[in-house]
Amino acid sequence: MKYLILVTYEPVISHLEKVILSLYSADETEFKIILFDNSENSIREKLSQDCFSKVHFLSLGENVGLAKAYNSCTDYAFSLEDDAPIDGFLFFDQDSHVSKSQVVQLISHYDRISKEIDNIGILGASAVDLDGNAYNMKELPVQSLGSSFSAVECEYVMSSFSFIPAETIRRLGLYDESLFIDLVDSEFCFRAKKSGLLNLISTEVVFTHEVGIKNVSLFGKRLFAVSSPLRNYYQTRNVILVSKKFGWILFPTKLLARRIIQFTISGLVSRNLLLRYKYMLMGLYHGVIGKGGKLDP
Repeated sequence: MKYLILVTYEPVISHLEKVILSLYSADETEFKIILFDNSENSIREKLSQDCFSKVHFLSLGENVGLAKAYNSCTDYAFSLEDDAPIDGFLFFDQDSHVSKSQVVQLISHYDRISKEIDNIGILGASAVDLDGNAYNMKELPVQSLGSSFSAVECEYVMSSFSFIPAETIRRLGLYDESLFIDLVDSEFCFRAKKSGLLNLISTEVVFTHEVGIKNVSLFGKRLFAVSSPLRNYYQTRNVILVSKKFGWILFPTKLLARRIIQFTISGLVSRNLLLRYKYMLMGLYHGVIGKGGKLDP
């Protein structure tokens, strides 16, 4: 049994229903969908009965963050394991455009390469933005994977549209809820690599993923996404929290320098530079003192 985990926050209902219908499998021995709603105002009554009947609906009545949402879904699935053993989980969010055929393709790719590689921690699909520009996932120089596997090892894998074997979660534990959002998937991948597992991205399966408010590009190449000022807080704080967790020094230095540049450009583009700096400085302070979780209003 495989579970498809879809986390939403204030989604466009028409798009969400389209995603659910595109992923739904009438044969529930193939996979089941768990929908976790992180919206402040539940979308339960907004979903059509047809869509609602196709998912296991979970919600805690507030935005509890991406990590807790993932953990709640995996805990729920494991509680049902007596009904059928769990092979693994596929993770999505509302900004991913994925069809059932792509899900089947990614699972098939995992089944094929796992016969010869026994330490796969996670297998993600290759993400592109709405303009078809690939996301930079920082490939690692690897000698152990031949071209016949059609996959590359990366430093981290985006959680959205990725397959994680159940054994990986049993071995590593759940996602770090102190991060709330941002670097949640990266931290999990760092743990996987430290544990001797491979973070792989399939070059066979490509999907479209929207992120941020807009993209900043140069000469037609996507550089980064402009996110909300509040996200700049988590993007700053969590770099420090993750670095402290793993005892890294170079990682935060390089990444924070890059993000200061990104936040500055985003602030100039969006005309809210001072607000972004406010959240960034707050994130720096909370990271240093070790304050995690959701930012209090």
